[in-house]
Amino acid sequence: MRGIGTGIVRRYGAAPPVRERAGLVALVALLLILAPLSIVAETRLSGQLVSQPPAFDHFLSAVDSVTPSTARLLVVDGGLDPHDHLFTRSVYDLYPRRVLLYAVAADDIRAGVSTLSWGRLLRAARRRHAGYVVVWALPASPSDRSGHLAPPADPWNWALPMGPRGAPPAASVRLREGWGTLVRVAL
Repeated sequence: MRGIGTGIVRRYGAAPPVRERAGLVALVALLLILAPLSIVAETRLSGQLVSQPPAFDHFLSAVDSVTPSTARLLVVDGGLDPHDHLFTRSVYDLYPRRVLLYAVAADDIRAGVSTLSWGRLLRAARRRHAGYVVVWALPASPSDRSGHLAPPADPWNWALPMGPRGAPPAASVRLREGWGTLVRVAL
């Protein structure tokens, strides 16, 4: 078939000229090199690789081994992490379990002190048919020589400033590891 007004004759299905193929191959090679580099650069700039506490992953692994795969878990989020990494990470690591969010209201955390109680958490878990409550909270800190409390550092802002008031029923505590507590809810 002859092109109109161009003087170029090309058959359907024929390979393009060598120059066009060389340019296309070079473009594909460049894209294959630049795509992974841009992903690595974006990840490093955003800080996502270092923005999670390793102890939280260990705690979730322990929760994974203790709870059945059909369990429903209520994860308490103190709302201090603006990106909800704690909840998102819990959903990812505890799959196929159903993870429900309990967002702590700002009124429940005043001046770094939590007014949240275990009784209220357990009632909320029962209402939502959750079999377990997962809490990630700063431990009670030992006082130094002057009697002042030295709070532990939480650079990720994932933990509640302190655990819920009171104590869960002793027989219902399934796991305590690091800053995490897993409590079985009596339905």
